[in-house]
Amino acid sequence: MKKEALDTLEIEELKKGYSYNDETLSYECIICGKKFKQGFIYKLKEGKGSCIAEKAVQIHMMEDHNGTLDFLLDLDKRDNGLNDIQKKLLKEFSLLKKDKDIADKTDLSLTNIRNHRYRLRERYRQDKVFLAIMELVEMNLKRDTNLVKLSGKSIPQDDRSVITKKEETEALKKFFDSEGKILNFPKKQKKKLIILNRIINDFESGKSYSEKEVNEILKNRYFDFVTLRRYMIDYGFLRRNENGTDYRVKE
Repeated sequence: MKKEALDTLEIEELKKGYSYNDETLSYECIICGKKFKQGFIYKLKEGKGSCIAEKAVQIHMMEDHNGTLDFLLDLDKRDNGLNDIQKKLLKEFSLLKKDKDIADKTDLSLTNIRNHRYRLRERYRQDKVFLAIMELVEMNLKRDTNLVKLSGKSIPQDDRSVITKKEETEALKKFFDSEGKILNFPKKQKKKLIILNRIINDFESGKSYSEKEVNEILKNRYFDFVTLRRYMIDYGFLRRNENGTDYRVKE
């Protein structure tokens, strides 16, 4: 994995060991770079059947890399902040080894191991607080830039909903063709919001639409209009009545 990838991968992606690439439409292993293209069916080893791309990359992570823990522990201290003793102990802790058994296996005393366990848990607590602080700082920094105003009324307020004009321009260029049709619908929330925020302009404020009319408008943008309609409702760009006969731009 390239060092710069650590700056762009989300915590969940580091834990899972793979990420989704909107450009290649593939799930990519962060350790070896192997790609599993969405829409393809992959055969399992030893004739155990087949599976879709995301399941295939999950199986790959376990069978070929035994998960991501060893990989993350083996990163340089500058990347994971751990010394050799801490790495060794965390590996033992992950195997649910008792402190006495670890002491018998290493040159560390039982007291020393217990102290390390306490300090690592303390660091975990501190790092969670630090992570929250940094995310708030990043959000404040982005507010000082030229931000996109999202019209959705049910959008989670976190870093993924803070979008700059530059990010919007890049995403629109990437996901729309010259005729304004969506090339593919991304998985990441920020990019979804950019697309939805653009296509809500296809609807008139205050006007009532039937579900059929909504479908026809969205179909002009993307073949999977059902997915678009669902996200338009989920993120509060559109609202509908209980029986689904009346759709309006949510104000």
